[in-house]
Amino acid sequence: MLEKININWEECKKYRIEKAWQKERVQVIIRDHSIILWTESNELITNLFLEFKGLKNELPSETVLEGYIVVLKAEKVCQIDIIKERIGKSKINPIPNELSIIFMATDVLEFEGTDIRFQSMDERMAILQKIVDSLDSHLININPSYEIGTEKEWLNFFEKSKNDFLEGFFIRKQILDGSGYENQMSLWQIPPKEIILVLLYATKGNLKNANEYIDFTFGIMGEVELVPITKALNNLDEQTQKELEQFIANNTKEKFGPIRSVVPTQLFKVSYTAVLPSKRHKSGVILKFPKIVKWLKNEAVEKLSLLSDLNQFVL
Repeated sequence: MLEKININWEECKKYRIEKAWQKERVQVIIRDHSIILWTESNELITNLFLEFKGLKNELPSETVLEGYIVVLKAEKVCQIDIIKERIGKSKINPIPNELSIIFMATDVLEFEGTDIRFQSMDERMAILQKIVDSLDSHLININPSYEIGTEKEWLNFFEKSKNDFLEGFFIRKQILDGSGYENQMSLWQIPPKEIILVLLYATKGNLKNANEYIDFTFGIMGEVELVPITKALNNLDEQTQKELEQFIANNTKEKFGPIRSVVPTQLFKVSYTAVLPSKRHKSGVILKFPKIVKWLKNEAVEKLSLLSDLNQFVL
């Protein structure tokens, strides 16, 4: 369901929207003819992305770009967090031929040694376009931004974009004051999606939590059988927890140390933000940021979601 977006529609021409990908924002910094890749969590990742080393000779010196490092497949952003995949690896393997890594630029903060953050967004985007057009390589794309027209246009845009690999949308508003343009930016997050899963396993904790079930494994209906798809931490209220513990005690099929395999009859509504491909899981996918929303005590098992329902959202 679409939540209200905080926009004064009478002033909508002052706003611009850009897609906020489910990636960490990165700065590409050119200093003294060297390239630096720096994340918003203050990690230096230059050596993880040698694909971009040639940009030090193509980008203007003393320039800072902001954006995302993304993976493309058939010109669409894939659900691959390439930064997380490469951190901690002793050897960086090249990506498959059908994929490509690019920098999706959202802004230019410095240009040829000049801080341009207080210039208008239109002026900065014109400079960014000029930079990208001058490149010989195709390592940088511009993350499109969109002018907001009406609330109806916004709803249509959201419907077309909601299944992209997005965290949400950045909403920019420019205000002209005595020192230049102030670029106000806020993140509107896409509400989590929801799915109905069945409880397969419950796991007890260690030490002081040894008698409590701290997380649960849920399954979904595959082509012919139930397959595990995600774990979610226990965030149930005290009364619901007691009732669920009683169900587990009465319906345990097998025990594996702290793990209990239960009769798959209890459905739960689980929220998530994205569907990610996974070679390590039998389902072939995992859910990002799964969270238990509700125990559907009286729902029939036939209402269980299908794996095929999720596969359409995996790039």
